[in-house]
Amino acid sequence: MAVERDGANAVELDLCMTADGEIVVWHDWNPVDPACRLRRAGLEPDVRYCPCYPDDERPVSSWRYREFIAEHGYAEKDSGCRYTSAHIPTLNEFMAWAVSKTRLRAVFLDIKIPDEEVKLAPAMMERMEEIISRYSHRFAIVYETAHPRVLEACKRCRPDRCYTLDVEAIPGIIIRPSKFSAMRPAILRGNSIATLQRPRPTTLAPWTTHKRIAQHDLYLRDRHGRKGGEYISLVCFIVNDEEEMRCLVRMGVDGIQTDRPALLRKIVSGPGDASPSSADGGSARDLNRMPVRSSTL
Repeated sequence: MAVERDGANAVELDLCMTADGEIVVWHDWNPVDPACRLRRAGLEPDVRYCPCYPDDERPVSSWRYREFIAEHGYAEKDSGCRYTSAHIPTLNEFMAWAVSKTRLRAVFLDIKIPDEEVKLAPAMMERMEEIISRYSHRFAIVYETAHPRVLEACKRCRPDRCYTLDVEAIPGIIIRPSKFSAMRPAILRGNSIATLQRPRPTTLAPWTTHKRIAQHDLYLRDRHGRKGGEYISLVCFIVNDEEEMRCLVRMGVDGIQTDRPALLRKIVSGPGDASPSSADGGSARDLNRMPVRSSTL
């Protein structure tokens, strides 16, 4: 729907790996994590569905694929948590669909391996690369993670790929927003993209904090470029408020991940502009400037 109906030019997928090496589009690697429990209880804002798990709360990596899809699923939050008929796709199924979508410019593959299972990173990278190699695609592949150790393990396997490290401000009062820069680690690690997460409501003044960090990161981006460094794109996520989107677009960020790609497309395109270069879905406001190593194309 994001791509075909709402004009998204990029998508972001959360990926887990089963015990028998299948890559599934599923967010919660370990259902016992506190955030996963809240999501399961239907307390995640801005979404219509919640994930459903069996009582045996094992991580995805301990399930064989057929067992996993038989025991996991989704429920509409307002339905009393009744299971829907939604299918949990594999990365292979996604790629088979995506290669025909000419609008797609980038696919962000968010690797959900937690730090305690970092040893699985090489096997997951090998499996994802094997699946992707089956398809002739024109969109960029971006590997994404929130865990530095997982990032480094993945880069050791495939240093030629495009990577990004998610950075989020901690809960509470943020005195020095620059401490939570996403651009600084991108520069230090040689990543082509910096992904900056909008703080959760547990952070005081989350939007103001996010904007201040983004301003700092845009300064670092441009200074790095003036010194002759490779251009690093700044992508902010997840931003669903219209005025916040407008502000980030005016500031000059390179991409926005949002649950409302049709609105973002409208904001970026402007009145009367039907060009497909604007939306997210999500990801990416304007990927024309996004650096992509040739191996990802």
